[in-house]
Amino acid sequence: MAQLLREGYVEDDPSAVLALLVFALAEVATAGINAQPLGESETYPSRFQSSTAEQPPGLALFNEARRRLAFIRTDGSLEHVQILLLQATYYEASARHLDYWSSATAASMACQLVIRSSNVDWTSAYGDSVSRAFWSCLIKEDLFRLELDLPRTGIADLHERVPCPHFRSAEMGKDSNPRNSHHSFDGKQKKHHASFLALIELKSLISSIGTVFEEA
Repeated sequence: MAQLLREGYVEDDPSAVLALLVFALAEVATAGINAQPLGESETYPSRFQSSTAEQPPGLALFNEARRRLAFIRTDGSLEHVQILLLQATYYEASARHLDYWSSATAASMACQLVIRSSNVDWTSAYGDSVSRAFWSCLIKEDLFRLELDLPRTGIADLHERVPCPHFRSAEMGKDSNPRNSHHSFDGKQKKHHASFLALIELKSLISSIGTVFEEA
């Protein structure tokens, strides 16, 4: 974000695409809270908002991000994985389930390429970002796979290789050790860290239950 404030939205900058996707999701979140519901009932108030599936909140920003992405070569990079994850999240929020699954599996494949093609230092800021992306991909892939028995991408095979994220990337240098940065791990970071670890644990529990049903 600091680079965007300094240099603006450069056409071939992956950071600009990431920012546009984040802003699109922010519009989705804002509309989910503030938009006028389609209908009200004293017993069951409608949770569907006034924006239609054809014109969801943040669509202009999302389409601009996709347009810019067409001119950027990000294959094999962490930015590519992050872009696909945010794209999948937007599709999920817009009830575009097939597009969500396509983007989520593409993110999983791209994440595998990042991990397998380099020796990631998991104690570095970059390694922490890769770890977050990996576990996000795994959670998103299992969201539909466990319910609909959809095919795996193979990313789950790397779960023993990738540690859980430590969420200290912003305060760390590239080669810093997370054990040395406890002083900068504030309450907000602890909350994000705990929530993310809870999602990972919940995914593991659901996967175990699914395995029991498959073997029954």
